[in-house]
Amino acid sequence: FLFNIKSYKLKQEVFANGGFQKKISRKTGIDTDQSVSAIYNSTKIVKRDGNTYLELEGTHPKVMLEFLTALVEAAKENVSIEIKDKARSLGKTRINNLSTKIEELHQKIAVQKQKENLQKQIENLQKQIEKEKKAQKKAQKIVRFSKALDMAKLIGIKNNNFDKPDIESAPVWFQYGELALQQEIRSLRSKKEEIPNTKKLSIEKAKLKKFQEEVRSLRSKKEEISKTKKLSIEKAKLKKIQTADLTLLKFKVVTIGKHSYSLVKPNQTLMIVVFGVAFG
Repeated sequence: FLFNIKSYKLKQEVFANGGFQKKISRKTGIDTDQSVSAIYNSTKIVKRDGNTYLELEGTHPKVMLEFLTALVEAAKENVSIEIKDKARSLGKTRINNLSTKIEELHQKIAVQKQKENLQKQIENLQKQIEKEKKAQKKAQKIVRFSKALDMAKLIGIKNNNFDKPDIESAPVWFQYGELALQQEIRSLRSKKEEIPNTKKLSIEKAKLKKFQEEVRSLRSKKEEISKTKKLSIEKAKLKKIQTADLTLLKFKVVTIGKHSYSLVKPNQTLMIVVFGVAFG
């Protein structure tokens, strides 16, 4: 505010726009710049009793008081415009920053969705791998029992020997015998399961490992969604402020405390008057 008060350019504008040249002197041909320079050099900012005063010496106290008042109002208006422009600029910068952050969060959320899809694929692969393992295990068991059946037939072991001591350490063909082995093989073959594919199982295991590595590199999206909502709300508020009519906003730049003028040397023909406008 005081910077504006001290401005020569502002004094010149106020002096010209307010028609103070005619109010001070009716003589024609007087250079306005000279009058403004005189006022510029005579205007003082002083501190007194905790208040700030504008003082101006001149021979037209009422006109000078009017000029000072107009100067204060013009300075207030300039500061108000500066504040509004600054508010718009800061708001725009903040909105741009928020837009960037929100876009980054949207990208992260998209990645998290990818993670969820990968997780589902992992679960499906794990189920498929488990099925492949069971089918493979069953096929291996059928092969083992078939070989044992051939041996049991060759040796002539018809019945099982499960009741014999330490039978667990005996060969399969001796444990089960021909009849039990035939029954086991029929039972295994009757179960409807996919034919095991060793190559497919290896591929699925490789996929599973790859998906698991990708998932580990991703973070939970719950926190990112929360951040995005908060930033979007803040952005909406700032946009609302940006689109509002800032000219309707009022900023308290300065309060005029009093207007006064007094005679300094009343005995002189050209009286010098000191008057001021207090603000703070």
